[in-house]
Amino acid sequence: MSKILVVDDMALCREPIAESLRRHGHEAICAASGMDALALAREHRPDLILLDMNMPGMDGLTTLSALRQQTCFHDTPVLLLTDRSDREGIIGAGKYGVQGYLLKSTFSLDDLFARIDKCLCHPSLAAASRPTMTTAGRSSATTVARATTATGAPTSRRPPVPVADVSPIPTTDDPTKNSSSTLTGDKLLARICKHLELKPLGVTVQNVIAASSSAACSVEDIARAAAPDQALCIRLLRVANSSAYRRGQSVSGVKAAVQRLGIQEVRSLVMTLDVLDNYASAAGSRIDPRLFWEHALACGLIAGGIAKARQAKAADAYFLWGILHDLGRLILMAQLTDRYAAVCDAAQETAQPLEKIESQSLLLDHCDVLEKALEHWKFPREFIVPVIHHHSSMEKMNRLEAEHRDAAATIALANRVAHAMLLGDSGDETICPFDELVDLLRLRPSAIPPIVAAVPTETNDLKVAMLARTETGSWPSFCEKTRARLTKPVRALCVSNREETDAYRLFFESFAPTPAGKLPNIGVFHLRDKNQQDELMIKFEHAERNAGAKDIPILFIVDNDSLRIDENGLQTRKHRVLTSPVCISTILSAIEILVAAGG
Repeated sequence: MSKILVVDDMALCREPIAESLRRHGHEAICAASGMDALALAREHRPDLILLDMNMPGMDGLTTLSALRQQTCFHDTPVLLLTDRSDREGIIGAGKYGVQGYLLKSTFSLDDLFARIDKCLCHPSLAAASRPTMTTAGRSSATTVARATTATGAPTSRRPPVPVADVSPIPTTDDPTKNSSSTLTGDKLLARICKHLELKPLGVTVQNVIAASSSAACSVEDIARAAAPDQALCIRLLRVANSSAYRRGQSVSGVKAAVQRLGIQEVRSLVMTLDVLDNYASAAGSRIDPRLFWEHALACGLIAGGIAKARQAKAADAYFLWGILHDLGRLILMAQLTDRYAAVCDAAQETAQPLEKIESQSLLLDHCDVLEKALEHWKFPREFIVPVIHHHSSMEKMNRLEAEHRDAAATIALANRVAHAMLLGDSGDETICPFDELVDLLRLRPSAIPPIVAAVPTETNDLKVAMLARTETGSWPSFCEKTRARLTKPVRALCVSNREETDAYRLFFESFAPTPAGKLPNIGVFHLRDKNQQDELMIKFEHAERNAGAKDIPILFIVDNDSLRIDENGLQTRKHRVLTSPVCISTILSAIEILVAAGG
C-alpha cells in the first residue's frame, strides 16, 4: 500500500480524489494549503504527492520549493494538478524535478492511476496502485467503462462493483434528508435508486405501460388508458400536431394521436412527460426550469432533424432521446441540492465542462444517474444505450455497435448544436466543436443549416404546449441573458473553413450577429490546424473590407494548446487566443477586453 498526499485548497476536487485513492488500496492524506502540506509531509512521509499549482497564499510552486529544500523529500515523486493557463508555473516547477502534470480541464481517474503506476515504479507499490479483481467484478474507480454482454453489445457505462464497496445507506422517511456530503460513485447511485423507489410514476402512466406491455395491445387500449388524464390527452394531441410529428392534416382525438405517434412512442413519451414534470422544479435551485425544458426540447428536435436527414431507422425515438439526455442532472439537483450547486459553481469558476466536474467531484456523472433511472422505469435497453453515451469520447462511441454509435453521436451532436445556439440552459455553459460528430455520422454538412433554421420556431411551437401547467408572462431567453452579461454591444465577423459545421460561428451568429448597416467590432477565427491561419486571414480581410471596417480585434479559438498563432501576420491588430472547448464566461471575458481595445 502506498501513501499519497493530496494537496488542493478546493475540497470539491481534493476529497473525491482522496476517496478514489483509498478505494484503490492507497492511504490518502489531504492537505488544504501549502503550509498544511509541509506539516503533513513531515509527519507521514508520503510515497507520492499530488499538488495543486493554483492555491491562495502559499501556491504550489512555493510549496514544491519548500519540500525540495528538505533532504527527505528530494526524490519524492510529485504530480502537479494545473490548468492550461499555468504554463509558466509548470516550467518553473520543472527545475524541482516533478514527474508530470495533469490538466484539470481534461482530468480523468484513468489518467491519474496510470501516472501513479508510472511514478511508483517499485513492483510492490505499482501492484498496490492498480485496481484489484474480486468475485463481484472489477474495481469501480474508472468512472466510465465499457461493459459488454456475451454478444459484445454495450450494456453499461460503469463496470460492476465489489459488494463490499456498497455499504448500507441510512434511511429515513425522506431519503433527501440523509447526509450526502461524502457519498460518491456507487454509494451515491445506491442512494438515488432508493429515492427512485419512493417516487413512482403516475397512475395514468402505469396504466399506459401496462396496456402497451401486452402483445395484443391496440391503439384503442392505449387511448382508453390515457383517457382519464385530460391534461395528458391534450398534451398528446399537441405533440401529434406539432411540427416534430405533423404528417398531413391535424388530428383531433386521442386515438388518432396514438395512431400517428405509435404505441411504443406514446408509452415512452408519456413516461418522459411524467418524469420531467416530477423533476423540473429541481432545476429552479440553479436555473430557470423553463430554460432547462427548452434546451431538452431543442435537443430532441435537432436530434430528430439529424435522424431524418440521415434516414435513420425509428427516427421518432431521437426526439425522446434528446428530451431525456440531461434528466440525470435534474435528479442530481433534486437529491444533492447544495452539493450539486457547489459542483455547478466549480464548473463556472474553473471554466470546465460540467460533466467533468461531476465526474471529478462525485465519481459519476449525470449519464450514470440517467442510466439507473431509465433502468428503474423499465425503459428497454436499446433505448437506454444511445442516450447515456452522449458525452462519451469519440473512441468510446466507436466501440459501440454501429446502430447505437450513430444514435449516441446524433444526440451528442444535437446537444452541442443546441448549446451553440443558446437554446435554453442545461446548467453547462461549454461550447464544443462538432465537426468530428458530423464526420462520424457521414452527414452532409449542408444538412445542418436547414435544421438550425427550423429549430427555433419548432421549439417555440412545443415548449409551452408540452408543459403540464399554463405559463404566465414572457418566456425567458437564454441568448438575451447571455448578451446582457456584456457591457458593450458585440457584432461579430466570423470566418471558418467549414462554415456549415462550425460551432463557434453558430454561437456568434446566434449571440452577436452584425445587423445590416452596422460595422462589425470583433473578428472570430476557429482554427483546427496550423496551416489555416493565412488562408482564413485573407478571407477575413476581404470580408472586413466589404463590411467597411478596418483593423478590428480578433478572437482566435484553437482546437489544441499546441497550435500557435503567427503573430507576424497580425501586425498591430489586438487579439486573444482561447482553446476549444471553451466556456461562455471565458468567451465573454475575452470579448470585453477586445471590444474595449477596439474602441
